[in-house]
Amino acid sequence: MRSARAQLVLGLVAAASYSGRVHAQTTGGKTCVGSTMCVAATANATSTLYELSYTGSGSLGWMAIQRLASNYGMPSLISNPPRVATLDATNTNSVAAQPVIAFTIPTDPDTQTRQRLIWAVSTRNPGSSDPAATIAQHGMLTMGAFTLDVSTPVSSSSSSSSGDSTSGGTAHDLPTQSTALPALTKAQKLIIAHAILFTIGFMLLLPAGALFARLLRTTTPHWFKGHWIIQFYLTAPILLIGLATAVAGVADGGAPHFDGSHEKLGLVLCVLYVVQCSFGAIIHFVKDGNRQRRPPQNYIHAILGLLIMVIAFAQVRSGYRTEWPEFSGRGSLGNGINVLWIVWAVVPSPVLYFGGLALLPKQYSMEQRDREYRDRGVKH
Repeated sequence: MRSARAQLVLGLVAAASYSGRVHAQTTGGKTCVGSTMCVAATANATSTLYELSYTGSGSLGWMAIQRLASNYGMPSLISNPPRVATLDATNTNSVAAQPVIAFTIPTDPDTQTRQRLIWAVSTRNPGSSDPAATIAQHGMLTMGAFTLDVSTPVSSSSSSSSGDSTSGGTAHDLPTQSTALPALTKAQKLIIAHAILFTIGFMLLLPAGALFARLLRTTTPHWFKGHWIIQFYLTAPILLIGLATAVAGVADGGAPHFDGSHEKLGLVLCVLYVVQCSFGAIIHFVKDGNRQRRPPQNYIHAILGLLIMVIAFAQVRSGYRTEWPEFSGRGSLGNGINVLWIVWAVVPSPVLYFGGLALLPKQYSMEQRDREYRDRGVKH
């Protein structure tokens, strides 16, 4: 099932380990995995209805069932499965705010009431409605396994009396079972390290270095040394390690490098940082000793620095609001971190920096005086 606006690839495969036979009574269960998908199963003696609800961002596009993978290869369509899944149009709603795709499959007479399931979600549209279409790899962290308890009775008034399918009220209406989040994977730990390091580098150290230069250049001749130490000697190693942990995390998760907008903009940001440091060094160490006014590159350096910080703050925000929930499947980080970002990004840094612009007249006056001393050969 796919829609014209599709951007999601969602797959679910059921694996059996058995402990008893299905009873005549209709039973079911429902659970949610992370922040991207909820699964409900309703079983009777002849058929089992699965309802897959997409709860992530974006619009539902494509779902796969009855595919088989070898190791970490792309799951391919099973040509002759022992039980055939059929789309259930009654319980399917692909245009809802939280789209639901439902299908029925004959109940295995030996199935247990606790079903082991594996899941994966991707935001890439395969571009085809062919059941055997090639699907792009799921997100490096939106995958996993869980056990669904389908032993809760479903009232007869809310299920079909035909015995051939389950419709109307189903397990979809049951309370959601609590599912403990699995332990962090190696890839997730690397991405967390990347987020912490880049936050320290881009949201703390770079603004601190800029403020050091902006606020102290009119009070101490050593302002550049402090500015340079913070912006390069402290920040560069942290950003380098942060970039390395991001690349390692993506590689460990088996996902393509620099594939999304966050990743691409992050790479651009790192390149701009290198350009900015090189530009600053050239401005300071390669000077025209006879210049009579502040050169244009000084203004470009200041503007580029502000641009880098604006992009960096936006990157941090997109990282915790969009990237982490989407790729980890562990849900959002809560509003607390968003409040912290707003408090730091909107109040201290801009206020202190632009407040420091009030020192520009004094700075220009000092630079003019230095040029006059230089022209007269006066040391001070």
